[in-house]
Amino acid sequence: MRNHPEELLHFIWQFQYFDTTALQTSRGEKLQIIKPGMMNNNAGPDFFNSRIKIANQLWAGNVEIHWKSSEWELHNHQQDAAYNNVILHVVFDHDRDVYKKNGDLIPTLELKSRINYIMLHRFNAMMKARTWIPCEKQLKEIAIQEEGTGIFFQKLLIERLEEKTQSIRELLQQNSWNWEEAFYRFMARGFGFKVNSEPFYQLSAITPLQVLVRHKNNLLQLEALLLGQAGFLDKSYQDEYMQRLKREYLFLKNKYKLTSLPAHIWKFGRMRPANFPTIRIVQFAALIHHSSSLFSRMIEIKREEEASQWLYPEVSEYWKYRYMPDGELSAKGNRMGKSSARLLILNVVAPFMFLYGKERGLESMSEIAIELLNNIPAEANRTIKNFEKLGINIKTAADSQALIVLKNRYCDQKRCLYCIFGKRILTPASNE
Repeated sequence: MRNHPEELLHFIWQFQYFDTTALQTSRGEKLQIIKPGMMNNNAGPDFFNSRIKIANQLWAGNVEIHWKSSEWELHNHQQDAAYNNVILHVVFDHDRDVYKKNGDLIPTLELKSRINYIMLHRFNAMMKARTWIPCEKQLKEIAIQEEGTGIFFQKLLIERLEEKTQSIRELLQQNSWNWEEAFYRFMARGFGFKVNSEPFYQLSAITPLQVLVRHKNNLLQLEALLLGQAGFLDKSYQDEYMQRLKREYLFLKNKYKLTSLPAHIWKFGRMRPANFPTIRIVQFAALIHHSSSLFSRMIEIKREEEASQWLYPEVSEYWKYRYMPDGELSAKGNRMGKSSARLLILNVVAPFMFLYGKERGLESMSEIAIELLNNIPAEANRTIKNFEKLGINIKTAADSQALIVLKNRYCDQKRCLYCIFGKRILTPASNE
C-alpha cells in the first residue's frame, strides 16, 4: 500500500471514505470527528481547522496524514514548531508513537482496518492502467450520471482559458499592456490557423498596426501592405490588379521603411484552396477594413452571432472568386466559413475577452467569453471523439475545451483523485 501516493489518504480523509463507527485512537481513547478540516496545498500540516473530540475533550487544530506513523520523524516534523498545533495523526499503519517538538504525544487514528479495499484495488488498477485514460474500462458505466459534471467541466474550462491566456499575458507584459497591439498579433496568428499560424504572427510583427490603421479606409492599400509584407508581391504579375497592388506596396514600403518576409515560409501543400494563406491574408485585410478598431470591436461583442458576423468580412471584388494572384476564377465565393470563424472565436476572441474581463475587473465580459464557447459546437478532434466513444456527452466548445484539459492535466498525469469521474469510481457507493 505504501506505493500509493499520500494524496489517496488525503482523499479518503477529506471525504470520510472509511468506517467511522466506534472510532478510537491507538491508545484506545474514544474519538469523534466533528470536522475533518480544510486541505492545505502549501507547506505545513495537511488539513487546517479540524475539530476532533477525544474522550470528553474537544480539540481544534490541524491534522497530519501519513501511510506510516514513523514518517512523522522521517519528515522531521518533530523538529518543526509549525506542527505543534497538530491534534490528530491519521495513518494507514500505526507502527510507533510520535511526539511534537514540545514533547507532547500525538493522538493517532489508524485506518488500515477501516478502508474499503475495493477502493484501493480500483485506485491501484487505474494507476497501473496502460489504456488511453486510466479509467477507460469503468468510465462507460458512470459517464451517464450528469450530476455535478457541469460544475467540474466549468472548472476545467476556466483552467483551459487561463492556459490559453498565458501567452497573451506574456505579450502584454512585453509591450506595456497595449491591448490593441496584442489583439492584432493574436488575431493574425489565428488567421493562419494551424499550418500558417507562425508565418502570420511574423507578418504581424513586421507590419506595424499603426501603419495599417492609417490606411484602414482603403482596402486596396491594406491588401497591398499585407500581401507585400508577406512576400507575395516580390514577383511580376500579368494581372492589372496585382500590378496595381505591387506598385502601391513599393510606394508604402519605401514610405514606412518596411522589410518583407520571404514568400517560401508560407505553406500551401495538402490544403483546400479556401485555406490558402493568400486568401486568409486578404480576409484579414478585409476584417481590418470593416472594423473601426479590431480590439474595440471585439470587446463590444455580446453574442456568438455578433462575433460570427464580424468574422465574415467581405473581401474585395478581385478576391471574391480567386485564391491566388493571377489565379483562375472559381465558382465558389471567398468568405470566411462558419467553422473557421468559430475557430477564431475559440482560440482568439474568447481567451482575449476572458483575460480582459479578469484584468479589468469586468466579470460580465469574462462571462460573455464563456457563453461564446457554450454557443458554438464542440471541436471534432481525436481526443473529443475518443471521449464520445466512452459515453461522455459533448455538445459545445466549452465541453470540448474542458475535456482537453481533463485529458492533458488529469488523465495523462493520473490525477484521478481530483477528477469527478475518478472520484465516482473510487467512492464507496461505486464499489458495491
